[in-house]
Amino acid sequence: MGAYGVVSCGARCAPDHAKLLLCRMSPDTQRAMTKLAHQFAEQARVALRQVRHKAMTEIKGKGKALNEDGRKGHEKEVDDLTKRFVHDVDQALARKEEELRS
Repeated sequence: MGAYGVVSCGARCAPDHAKLLLCRMSPDTQRAMTKLAHQFAEQARVALRQVRHKAMTEIKGKGKALNEDGRKGHEKEVDDLTKRFVHDVDQALARKEEELRS
């Protein structure tokens, strides 16, 4: 169906052959793709939280090797990185939603 579906909806190659112009998605397909993007974003957030949890556990496990300030510094750094990456996931999701709407 792949090639047939592209040809049957009137898709055509751009003159530079770098882009393939496809038909617009139906509203149902747009909703389904948006829902899928949200699922992938949530999976990414969960993976980031798991990595954060593992890093915090390792930091706390080295409690005697690190002084209080060092431990808190590392915990803050892990939290800041986690927040930054979650923000990146949210921005990527927003871009994908905009792309799917247009």
